[in-house]
Amino acid sequence: MQREVYSRDFNCDTLLMSLDFRKITDVTGEGINDIKNKRIRTCLSPDLSLRYNTKRIIRVIYLAAKLGFEVDPKIIEWVSLHPQFNLEPGPEYLSKNLNKALAFDADRSVHLINKMNLWKTIPITEALIPYYQKYNRGSK
Repeated sequence: MQREVYSRDFNCDTLLMSLDFRKITDVTGEGINDIKNKRIRTCLSPDLSLRYNTKRIIRVIYLAAKLGFEVDPKIIEWVSLHPQFNLEPGPEYLSKNLNKALAFDADRSVHLINKMNLWKTIPITEALIPYYQKYNRGSK
């Protein structure tokens, strides 16, 4: 069970509930704390977790936008140093999840795209165009 829990994307995804919905088990000891503190952290090191499943990179943005959570600086640093891994899930997956993130909280999503240095590796969707144009004007 522990192996399965630690294979999850983030600590906030690791809580287990009993079948009668009366007891929550926090196997990692970090899930409840991360939810209370509204933060997204990987269960293992960002290098292991994000390199193993590159879809998690965009899920970081999506969850942060959907839940209003902050992102662990270690995740932001790793992604900004390894933007090539963001390309692996494919443009369709990336576009779909970026658009969902923008629908929840465009400002938070764009802030994370900027901090993670992802403009060169993400597909520029119709919803992202105004932010991308603003980013390009500011980077000249």
